[in-house]
Amino acid sequence: MVIVGGAFLAGYIIPDLETKKFIWPSVLILIGLAFILMPRSKHWNCTPKEEKKNSAFINVEAGVIDEAQNSKEDILDTTSIFGGIKKNILSKNFKGGDVTNIMGGTELNFSQADIKGEVVLDMTQIFGGTKIVVPSDWDVKSDIVAIFGGIEDKRSMESNNINPNKALLLKGTSIFAGIEIRNF
Repeated sequence: MVIVGGAFLAGYIIPDLETKKFIWPSVLILIGLAFILMPRSKHWNCTPKEEKKNSAFINVEAGVIDEAQNSKEDILDTTSIFGGIKKNILSKNFKGGDVTNIMGGTELNFSQADIKGEVVLDMTQIFGGTKIVVPSDWDVKSDIVAIFGGIEDKRSMESNNINPNKALLLKGTSIFAGIEIRNF
């Protein structure tokens, strides 16, 4: 906040310095660099031993072909820029994923999905929003950094049948954006 305020006031302190025309391009460049340099892991909850075990293989002796246990539907990766995405997740072994919204929105419906243990959903939002519909027995935890944004938990808590073995952990950053959590 001090840097932004100082950039706007620099023209008044030093009259010959014209900083106003460089502020917004600098902000956009910094946001782009943050996205490029931010480390991301595409192998959710999967150690190298599990990757080998989960890969597809052919058992020649038995004549059986085993499919990979981690399918594409088990890992979520959405990016919404100036638009919207609606997804129904039907995976019975959801592993987590990434949600990125830049001036866009995402609606995720997990009502037909299932998880085992704690699953991480990494969220990055700038001027956007996300609506998440979860089953009533899921425990939703939030570890979101909200800057001029918010997280609203609108789940009905009539029955306290939350299963501690089914936890959805929301991590990431929300700048001028909101997250709404619901159940049906």
